[in-house]
Amino acid sequence: MSYRFKVRAKNYWGWGPVSTILTIKAATFPNKPNAPTTFIDSATGGLRVEWVAPYANSDTITAYQLQALKKDGATWFNICDGSNATVVSLKKCIEPMATFYDPLKLNLAFQDLIKVKVLAINVNGPGSYSDSNTTGETVRTVPRFMNAPLRGVLTSDSQLVVYWTTITTAA
Repeated sequence: MSYRFKVRAKNYWGWGPVSTILTIKAATFPNKPNAPTTFIDSATGGLRVEWVAPYANSDTITAYQLQALKKDGATWFNICDGSNATVVSLKKCIEPMATFYDPLKLNLAFQDLIKVKVLAINVNGPGSYSDSNTTGETVRTVPRFMNAPLRGVLTSDSQLVVYWTTITTAA
């Protein structure tokens, strides 16, 4: 429902002209969403975040804001473009995994839980942030270092034999 307002002033000499009409929709900002869920995207290796739209309180949700918790455990960092029409429509986004271990962004370490929260925005403003997920995906990283491969003793003019040590730890 929308309400329409107009005003005019009166003084000693009479009434002035009527103002233009202001229309206000009877709505407020969106409700708090439930905690999002996280997955590893099989196509990109990035973190896929999905959520359910909260009740919009009579006005269309136009954007979302997503944040992930930094290594310090107190600071939140914006991820994804929650104003993208596709993100708004599908209620999911993919953030590159490198964002989470980048020391200038989130600075998380290998196998740290990635905590994410989301809020919805409509013309009336932002709602409240969801709680963050308490389970979900952890940081995945590229291998850091491998020792040089070794020439095998069975190497000959007709075959090459190469050995290397597999990486078995997070480092």
